[in-house]
Amino acid sequence: MNVLVKKVSILLILFSLVLTSCSSSNINISELEKIQEIYSPSETPYTNVSNAGIVFKSGEWVYFSDNDYKLAKSKPDGSQKTVLTDDTPRFINVIGDYVYYINVDDKFKVTRIKTDGTGREVINEDNCSFMTYYKGWLYYTDSTDGNKIYRMKLDGSKKTKINDNESKYVTISGDWIYYSNFNERDSLCKMSLDGSKNIKLYEYRAWYIAVDGDWIYYSDGGDKDRLYKIKTDGTERTRVTRDICAFVNVSGDWIYYRNDSSYKAMYRIKKDGNDRTRLNEKVSMYINMAGEWIYYLILDETYTDKDNRYIGFRMKKDGTDNQKIQ
Repeated sequence: MNVLVKKVSILLILFSLVLTSCSSSNINISELEKIQEIYSPSETPYTNVSNAGIVFKSGEWVYFSDNDYKLAKSKPDGSQKTVLTDDTPRFINVIGDYVYYINVDDKFKVTRIKTDGTGREVINEDNCSFMTYYKGWLYYTDSTDGNKIYRMKLDGSKKTKINDNESKYVTISGDWIYYSNFNERDSLCKMSLDGSKNIKLYEYRAWYIAVDGDWIYYSDGGDKDRLYKIKTDGTERTRVTRDICAFVNVSGDWIYYRNDSSYKAMYRIKKDGNDRTRLNEKVSMYINMAGEWIYYLILDETYTDKDNRYIGFRMKKDGTDNQKIQ
């Protein structure tokens, strides 16, 4: 993944989850676009979006979905927790003074709120199953239009459809959008940011896509959903491990994943296939990275309602200091 810069100011669960033009906005987009982004892949990688974007680290604050399913922020050590809104957020992005997210409680609409908890507003009415920010645009899939990929400006203006494929596991890296194309057996594709170019990289099913540098890491349907990697040009497809995997993410030299071959616990393995290690004993889902921490969900086995209920945990990237999110 490209390192996206050095200066001041701006950037940036579950479910398969933007927009008629919004009315007036108090954000001046032309001014915002003059400000260079600050976005560190070591703190909040774009690979989180294949795992519902349940956490986002920006400066001295971590923004996350707490265990009451509310949008909250805290210091990296967990102190000074503040609930910003009762909305249940997914695909959290922090851009300037705003937190952008998909609101599960309101038909998966893209919503924003200031980082101090004021100024909440819905910026579009589409039902979205994915959303992320990249270079001045919010990219999202509209589930009411067959999960086609759209993009729009930060105030909801200039809404544009950029593909006609049903798209899943969408992520962005190096000015390309990578996705699983449901219309063609969930094949692995990449597309230019404006949709003008579309290239098939691999013909079989590719899920849980995580792009890092020149490599794509994913669950390969051509080999029983085992963990594979392939170059971003579609060459050098290589099996990393025989483990059947889900919820793939990448940080540094490591690939993190749920091992469906071993009680669905979380594992990590070096990108070259060495040093495979089990990190926990729980069925783990939606593996996200933020700073030095892994954030993830487990199923609440005490919950008896027909709908699934999840509990958020975090631990250090080596599996130590595992703790429940408050």
